[in-house]
Amino acid sequence: MPLRLLAVTIGLFALVAPVAAARAGAAPRSAHGPLQDPAAKGPRAKFSADSLDFGKVLVGTSPARELVIENVGDAPLEVRRVGVTCECATLRLSTPTRPNVPIATDDEGRVALTLPPGDRATLKLTIDTSKLAAGPFEKRLLVVCSDPKNGALSLPFKLQIELPVAPKTTAADVDEHGHAPHEHDSMGASKTPIVSKETPAAPPIDPAVAPRLEVDSYKVDFKTVYRGENLKHTFKLRNSGHSDLTVNEIRNSCACAASRLRIDGRTIEEKELKESKRLGVLAPGEEAELDVELKTAVAPTPGKDAPLSKPVRIYTNDPARAVTVLTLEATMISPFTVEPERFDFGVLRKGAGATLSATLRSDQLGDFTVTQATSPNPELMQVRFEPIAATTAAERAFRIDVEVSAAAPLGSFASHVELALSHDRVKAIVIPVHLNIEPNVFITDNRPDKVELLDFEVMSLGHAKTIELTIENGDRSIPYVLKDVAIGSCRPSPNGFAVEMVEVEKGMKYTVKLTAPPEIGAAKYFQGDLVLNAEHPDLPLRKVRFRGWYKDDKQGSPGNQP
Repeated sequence: MPLRLLAVTIGLFALVAPVAAARAGAAPRSAHGPLQDPAAKGPRAKFSADSLDFGKVLVGTSPARELVIENVGDAPLEVRRVGVTCECATLRLSTPTRPNVPIATDDEGRVALTLPPGDRATLKLTIDTSKLAAGPFEKRLLVVCSDPKNGALSLPFKLQIELPVAPKTTAADVDEHGHAPHEHDSMGASKTPIVSKETPAAPPIDPAVAPRLEVDSYKVDFKTVYRGENLKHTFKLRNSGHSDLTVNEIRNSCACAASRLRIDGRTIEEKELKESKRLGVLAPGEEAELDVELKTAVAPTPGKDAPLSKPVRIYTNDPARAVTVLTLEATMISPFTVEPERFDFGVLRKGAGATLSATLRSDQLGDFTVTQATSPNPELMQVRFEPIAATTAAERAFRIDVEVSAAAPLGSFASHVELALSHDRVKAIVIPVHLNIEPNVFITDNRPDKVELLDFEVMSLGHAKTIELTIENGDRSIPYVLKDVAIGSCRPSPNGFAVEMVEVEKGMKYTVKLTAPPEIGAAKYFQGDLVLNAEHPDLPLRKVRFRGWYKDDKQGSPGNQP
C-alpha cells in the first residue's frame, strides 16, 4: 500500500463534524452598494437552500443543481472546504472573477476563497448517475467557512434514479421466451437500454444471435448485521443468449465490496479485477461465479449505526443491458464504541513524532479480545493495544495507541489502523487516522486561529497600516535562509504596498513587515499573497495570503467592495 494516502470526501466529513446551524436572514441588496446587515458582526454566510432535491432522473444522465453562498456580514468570509460523501458527485465553484473552478477531492476539498461583505459564490453539484443503482439516493454536501455561527453546513441532497420505461410491444415483437427484444425477465433489473433524445435509437438486435447476461439474483439483503462482520455472497452469472458473452469489467462502488470471479476455468482475484479489461467469455449456456464481500469494518465513523447499500457493476457485450447492477444491502449496528472515533493528529512538525490513544469498549459482544493491531503504513506509524479496566462485568475494554514516527515524511495522510477480534461475528474494527506533517519552520501571523493569513481587518481610509509576519526555524541543523519576499498577486492592484524583510538571526528567525497604503482608489477591499523564497530543503517557497478593507470614518461604514 502506498505511503501517501490522500483523504477523500469521507475523511473530510470526519475532520469537521457535519452540523446544521440556523440560517441567518439578511436585508435585500441595495442598488447603491453591497448588501449589509446592521446586526451582522464579523463574517456571516447565507446559503440559498437548506437542501437540494434533484427529483426523478434517468440513470446515465448527469443532473446538476446550484447553491449560492453569500456573505451578509460585515467582514470577509473565508470558504475553506467543500466536499461530498460520494464519488459520484463533482463540484465546481464560480465567482465573477474565477468561474467554474473544479474542487479537487484529492486535496480534501480545500478551497482558497474569500468573499468580501456582499459578495457571493455559486457552487455547482453534478451527479454522475451511471455510477448509481436505480432507486432513491441521499447524500450530504459539506461547506466549511469562517462564519462563527454557521461555519459547517451539512446540506442533504437527494434524487430518485429511474430506469427508462420499456416500449410497448405486440405479439410480433415478443421472442420465444415471452420477452421483448430489449426486455429482461424477472431476474433482470432494467427494461430497455438508455437512448438520449439527441441520439437516434439503434436498430433492434436479433435475439437469435445476441448474448444475454442473467444473474440468479440482482440484490442481496444481509438484514441487520454488526459493524465489523465480513459479509459474503456468491452471484451466479449465466449466458442465456445465443452467442458468446464477453465480461469486460467488474467495478466496485468503494473499498467495502471486494470481488472474485471464477470464469473460463480460472479465478480472477480482486486486484486483477480492478486493473484488467476483458475478463472472460461465456459461451451460450455457460456459467460463472462472482464472489462479493461487504467489509463493514471499513466505515467513516466507528461506533455509529448506518444503512449500507453498495452496488457492483458488471460490464458486458449484452446489447440489451451493457451494464448490470448488483446491489448489496445491510442495516449495520455498532455493538461497540471507539472514543475518539478517529486518530486526528492535526499538524505535526517534521521530526517531532506523536502518540494518540483511543478506547474501545463493548458490553454487547460478550467475551472477546483484540488479537492483533496492524497499520497499513508501518514505516509511518505503529499501533499497540492492551486491555484496560471495564466499567461493568459484561464490558470488555481496550486502549489503542498509535505512534507516528519522527521520521515520517512531509505530507497529508489519511490512513487507518485495523484491529482483529476473536469473536464469532465481529472480525475486524477499522479506526481512521489523519495527520499532516509540515516543515519545522513556524510562520506566525496576526491571527489567533490556525489560518495562515495577514489580516489588516478594517483600516481607516486615509491612514496606512503595517502588520508583521514572523518566521522561526525550529531546527538549527537545517538553516532556513530567507532570500526574498515579494507581493505575488494583489487585487485590485499592488501599487502602494511596501514589503520589508528584517533578519533577526540568519537561518533561524526573520520578520516581514507588510504596509498597506492609505487608500487604493475606488475599490476599498484588497487581497493578495506574499511570496517567501528561501534556501531550505522542505520549504523553498511559501505563499501567505493577506487581506483588508477601508472604512470611511466620515460615512461610518466600510467602502464599496468589488
